[in-house]
Amino acid sequence: MLPVRSPYCAATLLLLAFLFAANLYRAATQSLVHDEALTWQFYLDGPPAQMFEMYDANHHVLNTLLEKASVSLFGTSEFTLRLPSLIGGLVYLAAVYLLCADFFGGGAWLLLATACLTLNPFVLDFLSAARGYGMGLALMMVALAAALGYTRGRQDRYLYAAGAAMGLAVSANLTYVFPCAGIAASLAAWVWRAAPASIHADGKQSRTAKRKRRRTEERRRPGAAGTLGRMLLPAAVIGVAIAAEPLSHARREHFQVGTESLWETCRSLAAASLLHRPEWSRLEAWAGPIGAVLAAGAIAAAAVAVWRSWRGPEARLWIPAASLLVTLGLVVAAHFLAGIRYPEGRMALYWIPLAELTWFARLRQAPRAWQAAGAAAMAAVVMIFALQWNTHFYYVWRYDAGTRRAMEVIRSRHPAPVDPPPRIGATWALEPSLNFYRSRLGLEWIPEVTRAGAEGHYEYYLLMPNDHKLVDYYKLKVLARDDTAETVLAAR
Repeated sequence: MLPVRSPYCAATLLLLAFLFAANLYRAATQSLVHDEALTWQFYLDGPPAQMFEMYDANHHVLNTLLEKASVSLFGTSEFTLRLPSLIGGLVYLAAVYLLCADFFGGGAWLLLATACLTLNPFVLDFLSAARGYGMGLALMMVALAAALGYTRGRQDRYLYAAGAAMGLAVSANLTYVFPCAGIAASLAAWVWRAAPASIHADGKQSRTAKRKRRRTEERRRPGAAGTLGRMLLPAAVIGVAIAAEPLSHARREHFQVGTESLWETCRSLAAASLLHRPEWSRLEAWAGPIGAVLAAGAIAAAAVAVWRSWRGPEARLWIPAASLLVTLGLVVAAHFLAGIRYPEGRMALYWIPLAELTWFARLRQAPRAWQAAGAAAMAAVVMIFALQWNTHFYYVWRYDAGTRRAMEVIRSRHPAPVDPPPRIGATWALEPSLNFYRSRLGLEWIPEVTRAGAEGHYEYYLLMPNDHKLVDYYKLKVLARDDTAETVLAAR
C-alpha cells in the first residue's frame, strides 16, 4: 500500500503538483519550436492521410496521431499541440511516484529520489514539448512499474499491462525499443531464476524428475518464455496497429541520427542535464568527463545490484539494474552488428531515469555510511537541477525562444495587409516556427518564409548569432532582441 500520511509523501505530491502546473504554463506560453512546427507542417496542417503516407525521423507516430486529434477538437495553438505531451508528462510523474513509493516507502528517500527523477531540466523539457520523447519515457516507466508489480503477485494482468505500455512507448518514439526490450528480458530472466529455484536447488532428483516438476510449475505460472510471450504479444499488436503503416515508408537513412561514440552519449546527457542554463555553457568542456563518471557509477551500481540480487533474487534491485545493463548491451550490439548509431541527447533520454532509479535502489541497500554519502551527493545534484529552473525555453531549441515575439512585432507594424507584402529572411533553422506563426497570427498574406537563408533583399530579418553580421552588412535597423534565443529582429 502506498504511504499517504507521511509528511514526506505530502511534500512529494506537492512537488509533483507544482511540476505539472509548471508544465501547463510552459505549454501555454513558450514559443513553438522547430521540430514541433515541422510536425505541424508535415502531418497536421492537412488531411489525416498525410500521417500514414510519409515518414521521417520527426514523425513520432503515436504523438502525431494524438496531436491531430487535439487540434481537430480544440483548434490549433501551442497548448493544443502540446496537450498529448502534457498528458504523457502527467503519466511520467505518476509512474515515478509509484515506483519510488514502492522502492522507498514514505520516508525521506521517497522525496529525494522523486525530486532527482523529476527535476532534471532536460527531462522536464520533454514533459511539455510536443514531441514523442516524453510520452515514450512515461510509458517506459509504466512498463517498468508493471514489471515490478508482476514480481509481487505473479498476476498475468501485469504482464499484459507491461506489454501494452511497451507497444505504446515504441509507437511514441522508436528509440524506446531498446529499454523496453531490456525490461522484458530482465523480467523473463528474473522469472527463470525465481520460478524454478526449488528445482535447481534439489540436486538429488534426476533430470527427468526435474523436467516434470518444471512443466508442472510452468502450468501453474508462466516460465521465462511464457512471460516474454505475454508481454511481447500486446506490444507487437499495439505497435503494428499504430505505427506499421507510417513505418512502411521508412528508409535506412531515417535511422542514422546519433553518434559513433558512447562518450558523446554521456557528454550530451550531462551537458543537457547539468549545464542547461545558457550562462553555464562555458563549462561544457567538463560535460564529457562528468557524464562518463556518472555513467560508470550507474553501470557499476547496476552490476553490483544484479550480482547481489541474483543470489536472492530481489526483484526491486534486479529489474531496474538488469534493464539498464541489458539495454546497454542491446544498444552496443545494434551499433556493431547493424551499424545503428549510439543515441545522444533526447534520443538517449531513457538512460536518465533508468540510471537514477538503479542508483537509488542500490544505495538504499548499502551500509549507512555509504547511504549518507550517496544521499548527500544526490541532494547536491537535485540542487543543481533546481538552480537551472526554467519555464521559457527548451534546451534543444533555445534558438526558437523568441520566434513568436518576433512575429508579433511584425504583426504590430502591419495590422492589415499591404502591397507589396513584406518578405522575411531568416536563418534556416527558424523557418518552420516562423511559418507556423505566419498562419497562427493571421499573416498568410506575407510570403512564406523559405530555407534559402537570410542573405538577400528582405524587409525583415530574424537572425541567429551566425547571421548577426548581416545587421551591419545591410545597415539594418534592430527592432527587437531576444537574450535567451540570441536572435535579432531587424528591418530595412
